[in-house]
Amino acid sequence: MKAKTLVDKTKKYAEKAGEIASKINFEKGKAESLRLIGLYHIVTGFVHKK
Repeated sequence: MKAKTLVDKTKKYAEKAGEIASKINFEKGKAESLRLIGLYHIVTGFVHKK
């Protein structure tokens, strides 16, 4: 799937950054990538509200 918007591109880059951070054992980088992915879900409305 191709990234269509800036938000989608951000998620794509965050996922790739998370993979790289895990590979080199860079915990702060992994945390930042997860934060960005979480923000993506908030912005796009994928977070389920109770």
